[in-house]
Amino acid sequence: MKNILIDCYVFEGEFQGTRTFIKEVYTKLFYLESLRESSLRNKYFLICYEPENVKLEFINYDFLVFIKPSFKNRIIRLLFEYPIIILYNKINIAHFQYIVPPLKFCKYVNTIHDILFCDNPNYFPLKYRIKNYILFYISYMLSDVITSVSRNSIESIKRNFYFKKDIYLTYNGVNEDYFNYSSNLTFEEFLSVNQLRNYLLYVSRFEPRKNQLNLLKAYVKGSFYHKYDLVYIGSKTLDYSDFYEYYNSLDDEVKSHVRILHDGVTNSMLKEYYFHCSSFIYPSLFEGFGIPPLEASAMGKHVICSNTTAMEDFSFYTNNHIYPSVDNLIFQIANIYVTANKSSEIKNIISHKYNWQNTASVFRDIFNKN
Repeated sequence: MKNILIDCYVFEGEFQGTRTFIKEVYTKLFYLESLRESSLRNKYFLICYEPENVKLEFINYDFLVFIKPSFKNRIIRLLFEYPIIILYNKINIAHFQYIVPPLKFCKYVNTIHDILFCDNPNYFPLKYRIKNYILFYISYMLSDVITSVSRNSIESIKRNFYFKKDIYLTYNGVNEDYFNYSSNLTFEEFLSVNQLRNYLLYVSRFEPRKNQLNLLKAYVKGSFYHKYDLVYIGSKTLDYSDFYEYYNSLDDEVKSHVRILHDGVTNSMLKEYYFHCSSFIYPSLFEGFGIPPLEASAMGKHVICSNTTAMEDFSFYTNNHIYPSVDNLIFQIANIYVTANKSSEIKNIISHKYNWQNTASVFRDIFNKN
């Protein structure tokens, strides 16, 4: 039996991919743990300043311990409090994402989802790049096991962090809810309630690398506002003045068909937007993984997806797997019904390759071996 610490700081802020990763991996892993004889089970210490948020996400197994740290600031916790928690609770292995405590009293498993700022420096502020490179590199060196979510990210880490280590591939997965989802509203009812026509959907944070601007330019240049509304869902993260300047320059008729939802969209409402869209478009320039197009495909939706960086792996989108230039987007949108995806075949590929059970099994093996 081992004592395993899980850094759950991601449950203290807005929903993001790193939070989904911890929730889904450990939901599966805790179930696998519950199948073992009680005397052989590992004990898991989940550390979060808002422990109630964590308790809402997991079944309360008797091998889980929820700890609220004294300090809200994550850096102070990593510097001073986590080493004390690790020593006091006799932790054998601790799982972190990106950054680990510099004072080391157990083995570290570190998930580095991506280091996009190293390969694409022009899209990130200088201070952000310097700070994160130093923190991530030191954490990489201190860690006993590194995992990452795509082959592209693994290659990037090896290329930019010069001391070579073996890195486990732990794909992100798609929640089963997406494969089995059905709406209580008909297509017409959903459009009526939300005052929409047939619409194109893009779900992602707003920042330059996400390439919302090229999609909007394609929408306008191709005059698709005559047929479709365009819906963006995603919080603001980095400055994206180019997008807003272009959007504000459009005439009122075009803008009336563009819906931008930065906040207030619940998880259940997000699924409704996925379910009823005419096409889901993911024109991101670079990603550490890129889960939204897979979620849309799990619902059987038509998807147009970027073919860059980690998204190179999504070759099952065939003709709809494109470099997201304005002209390419125009062509694909104009041919949505001509280039229809093989939705059932794609769903099958995604369900087998990108599922959380596989990733949970990798972490179980890592913990057992270390």
